[in-house]
Amino acid sequence: MDIPKAYSTKTPLISSSPTSSVQGVCEQAAIGFEDAYTTNEPERMPWFWADLDPDFVTSLSSYGLPVGSVIDLGGGSGTQAIALAKRGFQTTSTDFSLGAIEGGKRLAKEQSVNVDFIVDDVTNSRLKSQYDLVLDRGCFHIIAPARRENYLRTVLSCLAPDGWFFFKCFSAKEVPRPGPFRFTEDQIREFFAPHLEILELRETEFQGARSIFPKALFAVMRRHTTA
Repeated sequence: MDIPKAYSTKTPLISSSPTSSVQGVCEQAAIGFEDAYTTNEPERMPWFWADLDPDFVTSLSSYGLPVGSVIDLGGGSGTQAIALAKRGFQTTSTDFSLGAIEGGKRLAKEQSVNVDFIVDDVTNSRLKSQYDLVLDRGCFHIIAPARRENYLRTVLSCLAPDGWFFFKCFSAKEVPRPGPFRFTEDQIREFFAPHLEILELRETEFQGARSIFPKALFAVMRRHTTA
């Protein structure tokens, strides 16, 4: 399949440090997301996955999460929010691309589910509510290093006191080709562990429209519990 311009940068986006202050080419690539979503159907995006992410499915079951409120940050066309709405969750999906949001609204209408779609920039967010479950399936790994602290503030502000955070990004083990930043497990721990309890962090795959799924990391996190 052809790769939309938003995903066709010439440089592999491997991050040397999640806390680096250097702006990355991924920020430049993000400029093309709006064009990609307005000129292509959501199903043509390389990261499109109509069903609930298999790692999300497994974690919902293994951790016994009850039905509640969910927000998918940078959720593109909202497939994960749609899939969870079918399971009875009250879902919200955000993205900075109006084209992505409009595509998500169409998909939700076609599948007769209610999802609250919001145009919002996770690095300059206007979100006010808290949620039982926060999802990131491929948002963090396109954010330039200088803006990651803003992203983290949004995640923490969205998490309810007993909330859960399901997280997926590209792994440093993925081949160096155009696309998102890649991360090691140590880099993810370095960035998130001071703020969240990491219950699980492991290698997996990033399901999507490609014939071979990219290598990824998946994590389950919660706020640190206090005695």
